[in-house]
Amino acid sequence: MLQVKQIETIESVQYSTPNLNISTNSPNSSGFAFLAIRGQSNLGGGASNDPAIGVYVDGVYIARPGGSLLDLIDTRQVEVLRGPQGTLFGRNTTGGALNISSNEPVHNLEGSVQATMGNYGLKQVTGVINVPLIEDELAARLVYRTSEHDGYGDNVFLRRELNDDDRDFYRLSVKYEPREGDWDLLLTADRTDQEDNGQLQVVRGYNAANSALANLVRNNAPDENAPGSADDNLDPYVHPGSDWYDGFASENEFSELTSEGLSATLNVDLGWSQLKSITAWRSLESNGLNDLDALPYLILNSNYVNDQSQFSQELQLSGGSGALNWIGGLFYFEEEGDELTRSQTMFSGGGVNRNDGTAENTSYAAYGQLYYDLTDKLRLSAGLRYTEDERDVELRNKVNEALNVCALPVSDRDDGVTCKQSLSVDYDYTSYLFGLDYQMSENVFLYAKTSRAFLAGGWNLRNGSAPSFEPEEVNDIEFGAKLDWLDSRLRTNFAVFYAEQSDVQRSATGITNTGQATSFIRNAAEATVQGVEFELVAVPWEGMEASFVLGTLDAEYDEFIDSTGLDRSKETPPQSPEYNYSVSLTQNIPVSYGEWVLHADYAYVDDFVIWQGTAPSAAAEALFARGRALSNIDGYGLLNARLALNLGANIELSVWGRNLTDEEYFSRTQADFLTSFGYAGAYPGDPRTYGATVTYRFVK
Repeated sequence: MLQVKQIETIESVQYSTPNLNISTNSPNSSGFAFLAIRGQSNLGGGASNDPAIGVYVDGVYIARPGGSLLDLIDTRQVEVLRGPQGTLFGRNTTGGALNISSNEPVHNLEGSVQATMGNYGLKQVTGVINVPLIEDELAARLVYRTSEHDGYGDNVFLRRELNDDDRDFYRLSVKYEPREGDWDLLLTADRTDQEDNGQLQVVRGYNAANSALANLVRNNAPDENAPGSADDNLDPYVHPGSDWYDGFASENEFSELTSEGLSATLNVDLGWSQLKSITAWRSLESNGLNDLDALPYLILNSNYVNDQSQFSQELQLSGGSGALNWIGGLFYFEEEGDELTRSQTMFSGGGVNRNDGTAENTSYAAYGQLYYDLTDKLRLSAGLRYTEDERDVELRNKVNEALNVCALPVSDRDDGVTCKQSLSVDYDYTSYLFGLDYQMSENVFLYAKTSRAFLAGGWNLRNGSAPSFEPEEVNDIEFGAKLDWLDSRLRTNFAVFYAEQSDVQRSATGITNTGQATSFIRNAAEATVQGVEFELVAVPWEGMEASFVLGTLDAEYDEFIDSTGLDRSKETPPQSPEYNYSVSLTQNIPVSYGEWVLHADYAYVDDFVIWQGTAPSAAAEALFARGRALSNIDGYGLLNARLALNLGANIELSVWGRNLTDEEYFSRTQADFLTSFGYAGAYPGDPRTYGATVTYRFVK
């Protein structure tokens, strides 16, 4: 199904899943993925704030959004778990988890070679080779992909492409299963290298009353060859201008990202139970330059260098007999992240602001969940998790790098002299799950559950002397039914949920009184989220499979008072579209020479916001209202199709297209800058792409 529906990246999973929203592009690396499930969203890529949605690859937790925009290469399955998590495995998360499982080595000589070409100069080659090394005991699997395409957009001002992509992926896995042992060991190493010319960002609007912006435009006319350079009006650069995919940044942007990891998974049959150990190390390095105003003026640009490394160890013990089954585990996680951002703004007088910090995060947890059969049809489930988090940071922020002007007040520096502030905070909390499920008949399964989970607290690396933010708490109730109809030719899944959030973490961006561009997180609100999820799969006739998914969401703040006492409860929570749906049809047609597979799908996402702002005064309401409007991402629908011919079991020829109607939409907005820097930006989504793929598979 992943192949037929062209689900080749994490981002594309959202178009087949109710109430999953994935926003790409950011003021940081183009490799970032901001995931939201049921109104619980990731706030940013900082090393001291955790995502609300956990991403796991073969049981290994991926801590940072910069490593989450994964290609699904040689993947066995993707699970989307909605709602609070943590009593069964891994890290505690409030919104849910994406659990990705790769194909493991098998004891056959097999493999595949796949070549793809498409528009925008797409060239992609994928190779998989699986080799048995010791008969029925030791096998290895090697996966490699190289891929590149030209830019989907253009920087008209500098005459260079943007949103291009060049990446390489490697994964080697080795599995040992001794003939006379009750255990097996899987070792895996992977690496991704990605680089591009930077992201396409555009300006949706600006504030002509912003005096700093107006003076900058009047006194710094762009190059005479640039469109609109004859006057100091910003109108020629406001999107969409001449083309939806045109930008006008004045900097030569770029982005580079390297992600790599090692893991060892040990399974042992102890007789009375099953033991699993997952040991993993990962690192993420990213650097680049972003011209965040997308205009031919120096309003805001940012050079970032982020390095992160993590180590995790998880032990799981599971078993049961008779009416009782259970699983328990211990989870340990540590990471160190270095963040360096050098920015220049129109407020800094040409000086370079330096946001420089290191975060060390440690988490310890014990969890367990049991299932007890009250009758042959009614089952009780109960889970518990205890977590301790340690958050340490060292801040070295400077207002002016060249002049060595420290951003930290003297009273907050470790020694009163050096530009360094060390901060530490600890948190502990208990999560739970209680549920009942009822197998009414072979075709009717009903369930009800309630759970609580926490999103870890942390520090603001980019805002010296700011207080830490506390863990966010989510309590939810969910009811559902899974039904098979018409001799299993029709399957429906239905769920309704209600969640209350307290100490909600929210992010804000702006400038400090020293001219620094900064973003920070604080506990800001109480919120309620409720919704419905419906999934249908039907086999109306031989060879045809039809599916439909629908998610509805009602997210609102019950209370939202910011640090100045301003009531912001009327704002809309970010990444919370009121509904999303998708329809897909797949028809298999056997013929004498093989099989045709025809597939089409359409996915629609209702409009949603990334930022909402409340005016501090009546005089500012018009500006904030405009910012809210420019933050809105209008609803959009994407039509994809694929036609494949399988010539036996070895060769497949296919042609495919994505966004066939060439829908123009935004993947993310940056409208909060309208009230500070005077402009509102956005990131256009991908245009229509199409191509052809040839695949050869072999098994011996």
